Amino acid sequence: MNPNVTTNKYRKGLSKDEASVLSRLSHSGKSIFTIEDLRNEVTNPSAFAGRLVRKKWLVRVKRGLYLLAPLEAGETGADSHTVHSFLIASHLTSPYYIGYWSALNYHGLTATVPPGVYVATTKALHDKIILHRRYIMVSVSSRNFFGLVEARIEERDVKISNPEKTLVDCLDHPEHCGGVGEVARAFFSGTTVDMERLLRYARKMKNRTILKRLGFLADSLDIPDIAASIKRSELSKGYSILDPTLPSEGRTSDRWGLRINADPEDWLK
Repeated sequence: MNPNVTTNKYRKGLSKDEASVLSRLSHSGKSIFTIEDLRNEVTNPSAFAGRLVRKKWLVRVKRGLYLLAPLEAGETGADSHTVHSFLIASHLTSPYYIGYWSALNYHGLTATVPPGVYVATTKALHDKIILHRRYIMVSVSSRNFFGLVEARIEERDVKISNPEKTLVDCLDHPEHCGGVGEVARAFFSGTTVDMERLLRYARKMKNRTILKRLGFLADSLDIPDIAASIKRSELSKGYSILDPTLPSEGRTSDRWGLRINADPEDWLK
């Protein structure tokens, strides 16, 4: 390292006015706030926010949105924040909901820790890295914004897909949950799943490949009510891939119109 170059990873001291503003924000419960929240506090909110970002008392989440580093974060300030990632995700876009692998984990449907926070939105947005955490932005149709609940996260309501919608979403896009095997294991997680609602949601999504995958899983996992409820006429023609996260190879299932490129015996090991 060049001895003439220094890196400042510690946060700098606050002026009396800066400390007063941050204290008021903290006491009002605004761990995440906008430029608009500062307009009644300071004459130049953009300059104020920029200065405190450099001092490591704030983190810029996106344009006009900032995260307040709590005092307990220590000398390194915002680099060691304590705000829940779902709360940050809820401010990134609108409409939104926390879904896929993140929702699987939240509902206890998997013990696997996701590689990031999966955020469903109607917009086409790039993934974001905020405070070393990846936020994976998944674009979905507005017609698929259903089956949502509000979870209480740090005294705020955050939208998240319910267990049945989460499973259906994951069957729609297994690449956003670690593969079909994660969905299969979810049925044995101990979390109660309403099978009638699950099947109703699967049909509502208007993607017949979801029904193919759900039917095959039901057959493989001995859930006869689901398998028997799915009619051949509901399935699309041709063969779809069971698990798009794996190579397109293996036998085919005429009953479910799938190329079986995953071994069901591996799912519950």
